[in-house]
Amino acid sequence: MTMMSQKKASKTRYRNALLSTASGWLSRGTGIAVSVFSVPLTITFLGVENYGIWLTISSVVGWLAMGDLGLGNHLTTTVARASGNKSLEYTRQQVSSVFWTLTGCALLLGLISVLASRFVSWSHIFNVDPVKFHQEIGPVITIVLALAIIGIPLSIGYRIYEGYQEGWKVNLFQAFASVAALAGIVVVTRGRNHSWALLALAMCAPSVIASGLATLWIAMRERVGLFRGPKQMSLALVREAVSSGSWYFLNTVQCIFWMSKDSLIIIHTIGAKEIGPYYIIFQVYTL
Repeated sequence: MTMMSQKKASKTRYRNALLSTASGWLSRGTGIAVSVFSVPLTITFLGVENYGIWLTISSVVGWLAMGDLGLGNHLTTTVARASGNKSLEYTRQQVSSVFWTLTGCALLLGLISVLASRFVSWSHIFNVDPVKFHQEIGPVITIVLALAIIGIPLSIGYRIYEGYQEGWKVNLFQAFASVAALAGIVVVTRGRNHSWALLALAMCAPSVIASGLATLWIAMRERVGLFRGPKQMSLALVREAVSSGSWYFLNTVQCIFWMSKDSLIIIHTIGAKEIGPYYIIFQVYTL
């Protein structure tokens, strides 16, 4: 690498670091502002008990973050290393292997979710009337689960951006998703159709759409040819990715279990109405 190209690469890294910091504050600020406005709207729309159920559903669905087996974290590290070495072909192999593996994981989770809906008494776990569960809560869980599963392979775009030290683009997509979610919440809560399922769609779909747009933008415009068909998968690279991401996966399991266990215990023992006050106290404590 020549002296001029080294200086150019250095300037690019500093620019990306500055943009990532600034956009990170923007994304975080947008998320906080959206929460401030959306939480009162959601509580008023759903009521205290249903809002507690919604918080529990959100925490349980967070377990699906384990669906990538740590592959996303591995891909970020690998892309960063390959980018530094200017190894485009290796990056293509890694991206293709991880993307199609995540797609397979998503399909497997979808199948497990269908089986679980048949054999697990979710109305008993959520401590609600079975009729209410099937009429109101069941469709909400279906929508949230489906979007979370679809989002597993689509999130690969964010990982690629982070690997190329372009995290500021991720922050902008996430800020867009937050604003879009708030707009959807306002439309649903002020509309005539009092649909909990429609509210869940408005709250969760923007983040999946944003990650999908990021992945599509990379594949179609920014880095054409980076994604390849499933025949380009390398089993050796898949094994390497799973092995490398296993520690991150285990850490994710621990964190998600710690964050979601309280909601499940509370809703199952003393009811959904008590989750809201606990959640507010917990959020203040963890600031």
